[in-house]
Amino acid sequence: MSDQNYQKRVSDLMCSSCALKVVIEKLWDEEKSGEAYILERIKKSIDRSAEDFDDLIYSQNKESPAKH
Repeated sequence: MSDQNYQKRVSDLMCSSCALKVVIEKLWDEEKSGEAYILERIKKSIDRSAEDFDDLIYSQNKESPAKH
């Protein structure tokens, strides 16, 4: 997979995370703590995945800077 594809995936993951944050805040405001908690767990997983992709891109770029 190319760097651009990885970067697009990271961007997509971060957009998803931001959207979930809005939904989570609304759920907390509506006192739907169970649903908010579940979505917070999903958001944390998405955030971790985005960080992992970002780290992968960084390590690949570090190993082969001539590909850019």
